[in-house]
Amino acid sequence: MAKMSNWFSTYLNTYDDRNHSEINSLPFKKPFSIKQIFLDHWHAFCKQRDVINNGLRPCVIKEVNKMMGCADFKNGFSLFECPACHHFIRVPFTCKSRFCNSCGAIYSRERASNVASNTLDVNHRHVVFTIDDDLRFFFKKDRSLLGCLFKAVENTLFYSLKKCGRKAENLTPGFIMVLHTFGRDLKWNPHIHVLLTEGGMSELGYYKSVNYINYEQLRKSFMKEVFDQLANHIDVFETKTQFYQIKNKSYRIHENGFYVYAPPQRSLSKNHTGKQQVIDYVMRYTGRPVMAQSRIEAYDKQTKIIMYWYEPHDSDEVVHVTENVFSFIAKLIQHIMPSHFKSIRYGGIYAAKIHKYQKKKKLFHQKQTFEKFIHRFRKTIIQDFKRDPLMCTCGTVMEFVDLFLPDTGLEGSV
Repeated sequence: MAKMSNWFSTYLNTYDDRNHSEINSLPFKKPFSIKQIFLDHWHAFCKQRDVINNGLRPCVIKEVNKMMGCADFKNGFSLFECPACHHFIRVPFTCKSRFCNSCGAIYSRERASNVASNTLDVNHRHVVFTIDDDLRFFFKKDRSLLGCLFKAVENTLFYSLKKCGRKAENLTPGFIMVLHTFGRDLKWNPHIHVLLTEGGMSELGYYKSVNYINYEQLRKSFMKEVFDQLANHIDVFETKTQFYQIKNKSYRIHENGFYVYAPPQRSLSKNHTGKQQVIDYVMRYTGRPVMAQSRIEAYDKQTKIIMYWYEPHDSDEVVHVTENVFSFIAKLIQHIMPSHFKSIRYGGIYAAKIHKYQKKKKLFHQKQTFEKFIHRFRKTIIQDFKRDPLMCTCGTVMEFVDLFLPDTGLEGSV
């Protein structure tokens, strides 16, 4: 695609005079955005004595900076121009971080579409695996141990289905595991949500439904698997001693095993089964931000006070929290996962499908990839706000012209 001759200089000289409207890829604005709270207080938060002494994880600094620069024109944008009347708009780049409330919602929608296309059109069950409160700090201190939770869930599901079905059938279930480290009150609470097929695939290639789940067996098996996995990965003597003390205490307190939530799936309508269950589940639990911005009730920049609400699991009453904004920021950033950590994992028959899919070579060129991004951006705005962001006032669809890349200060072509 040919470059527009010296377009950026012309743009800077004429944009304000021509009074053209901006098109922000995230046009909805909340009264109290989490991004703005970080912009107001992040640097002051980093200068606190506790933060300086303990340090911040590199992934936290990286993701927060990405989120604060999301949809900022200074970080680059695309230019579109109407071929008929030469009206132009610019679309800022987004951060693509799952810590960002805006980009996280887009990620969730795309993930739902991708996952649904690789799952069976059968009934699924939503299962939640939780652990003892005393075990939580192990996973916060060493986040590599979070992989033990996934392995414990995987082993538990295979074992439980084997016990529920006929041994000769050797059924293999399909499941998608999603790690959440936060509760509704924003505290550190690692647990795993699972989308599980109600049945499995036999070695002969047919699918058999299994609706029955032995809850007691599921809970006890999961507790045993968690302790077995941790025992194999905790090496420090002092930590290991503390671990075995908690293990002995847990077996005394949790006689029926760790709490596992696995009710039969209820359909809202006749059409609300199979694939629709998958899409609804993934939309709700994958890429989900730590806290929705709509829960923020009040925020004062000067006094550094923020007020938000949440609904506890064990009560119907709404809890209102008022706290210092530094405390609020600390609660949010503790849930940022290390770089390249996979918080969504696949098991059973779904693991084989995804693995086979990922082995395919990607043959898209840079131009094709960018055109795909433009299509996705346009589709998202139309779906969410019922308007076409590239439709000019004269009725002509605008065309992509060029990019502005702040790293080089130069325009570039795709």
